[in-house]
Amino acid sequence: MMLKKKVLLFLLLSFIAKVNYAQSDTSKHSSNGMIQFRRGFWVSRFFVDGKQISRTDVNELLISYQPSAYEFNEYKKNKNLTTYFGIAAVAFLITPLITDHFKTINSKPGRIALGIGYGLTIPVIIFGFRRDKHYNRSFNLYNRQFQQ
Repeated sequence: MMLKKKVLLFLLLSFIAKVNYAQSDTSKHSSNGMIQFRRGFWVSRFFVDGKQISRTDVNELLISYQPSAYEFNEYKKNKNLTTYFGIAAVAFLITPLITDHFKTINSKPGRIALGIGYGLTIPVIIFGFRRDKHYNRSFNLYNRQFQQ
C-alpha cells in the first residue's frame, strides 16, 4: 500500500513539473535563418524566419553546419541510450504486475524486478540530461553563425 502511494506521488509531482516546464517560453529571437523554437506540452515547434519547419528539417540544418554536427551526433547517441534504458526500465517495472507467477509485488522475484527497474531509471535520467545538453549546444552553435 505504501508503494502505491509513493508511485502515485511520484507521478503527480512529475506531471506538475512537466506542466510548469511547458508554461515557460523558451522561444528564441530569429534573424537571417536562425532557428527558434517554442516548447509545448507535447511537441516543440521550430521556426526559421517566422515560418514553421519540421523537426527533420531542423535536424538537417543542424547536421549541415559543421560545428553543430558533432553536438547533434552526441545528442542522437544519448537519445538512443535513453530510449533503450527507458524501455528496459518500464519492462522491469511492469513485469511483476502482469505475470502470474509473481503473484504479488512483495514476492522475491517481484522485488528483484522492481529493483532492477528502479535502478535502470538512473541511466535514463543521466542520458536524458546529456541528450538535452547536446541538443541545446547544437542549436546554440548553429545560431551563433548568424550573430557574428
